[in-house]
Amino acid sequence: MQKSDQDAPINAPLTEFQVQIVDLIGENPFISYEKLAEKLNKNRTTVMRNIQKLKELGILKRFGPKKSGYWEVIS
Repeated sequence: MQKSDQDAPINAPLTEFQVQIVDLIGENPFISYEKLAEKLNKNRTTVMRNIQKLKELGILKRFGPKKSGYWEVIS
């Protein structure tokens, strides 16, 4: 019996850019999308897209309101 793709664990390695995002958030959980984009020399949309992926993978979680909330690195 063959396993379907749905049964496969999500263990995709993070890109170097995603690791940099996690590192910066680990240093400052209150960092904004704008500051991340500035520090990483990338577009804000690129940062947002990668953070969304990290949230889907269960690596990042956002707490609190948009302006005064903070990030937590889960794993």
